[in-house]
Amino acid sequence: MKITKRDVVFFLLGIFTIFVIESIIDWEETKKSFKDGFNAGKGNFEKVESKTE
Repeated sequence: MKITKRDVVFFLLGIFTIFVIESIIDWEETKKSFKDGFNAGKGNFEKVESKTE
């Protein structure tokens, strides 16, 4: 059995579709997780930036 380009495209399209559907269904948790991750990363960036100065 040979995996074709079409198989890979449909597989990736399916993963993207699941991601979008999950994000829409659980929007409040998705938004909260994004903000938490962004703020945690921002805090780490500020720590590194202050050490280099």
